[in-house]
Amino acid sequence: MVQVKNEYGAYGEDKVYVLAIRDIMEGTGFMDVPLFQCNWSSNYQLNGLDDLLWTINFWAGLNIDAQFKSLSESRHGSPLMCSEF
Repeated sequence: MVQVKNEYGAYGEDKVYVLAIRDIMEGTGFMDVPLFQCNWSSNYQLNGLDDLLWTINFWAGLNIDAQFKSLSESRHGSPLMCSEF
């Protein structure tokens, strides 16, 4: 797996920018591995691209089931993954 963007939703909303990063990654040869992006559960939808796996970041003390429930409801069938804990 290769990460396309990390926590960009915390800084802004710009899907065109994230698309450009994804295209650069694919152009350098990362086409045969899954590409993913990650954000906090509060903002992962801001720049979420439909063709990337979405992962979330969270810290100790949060309700993990609630974090994954939100992701599961938004991305049916996508693997539930915390990319930073």
